Amino acid sequence: MKNLLYIIALILLLISCKKEETKSIMVVNINAINPVTNTPFKGVKYQILEVETIGKGLFYTTYTEEKKTIHTGETNANGKVNIEFEIFKTKFDYEIQFDFEHMDVPEGDYELNKGGHFSILYKNEDNNFDFELLPYFSYIKNIQNIDCFDENDKMRMRQKYIYTGSGNWTKWGETYNDYSHGCVNKSYPLQKPQDLYIYEIETTKNGIVTTYIDTFIPTNNIDTFKVYY
Repeated sequence: MKNLLYIIALILLLISCKKEETKSIMVVNINAINPVTNTPFKGVKYQILEVETIGKGLFYTTYTEEKKTIHTGETNANGKVNIEFEIFKTKFDYEIQFDFEHMDVPEGDYELNKGGHFSILYKNEDNNFDFELLPYFSYIKNIQNIDCFDENDKMRMRQKYIYTGSGNWTKWGETYNDYSHGCVNKSYPLQKPQDLYIYEIETTKNGIVTTYIDTFIPTNNIDTFKVYY
């Protein structure tokens, strides 16, 4: 009888150990911000899917996938999600999908500068997702020679976009059309994602060449990009 009880206890222990070995903890961290203003984005929705791969035959390479949603949520007021949940070590794979269409932010177009809409989740490591979202703004660009010498004045400019570009300067234009000429005062509308725009102005007045560098960040409170020289 003692031997039977011992065997039963051993079997139960082995079953328990086996069950414990088939599970692990998945860690998912999400951070969504506007990198220009460091403002968090609330309401970036996500769903986590459990994926089972089912083969169609021993000698076939085709397969099907069955997916089941096991977690849903959205970024909080700080633009963050930090969750841990139990997963199977080998039986299933895991994916995460994001929805940026119904965020709890002011209406308008946004550019997803960093991050994606879908990703595979990796086991045995933290899954970190850092998103940069930039709202679009409409504004007027006004180029004005406020201290005009004569019709031979000319100005050219180059820019670099810290978040939406390479971070390098655009090229100086060399042709006549790359310059603004004379006592110019012109405006035109633009609609672009918010960014830190750094621009350099080169002017030629009375044969004297001068340059200066300035910055511009479009916001709700700024409706004109003033290039005054």
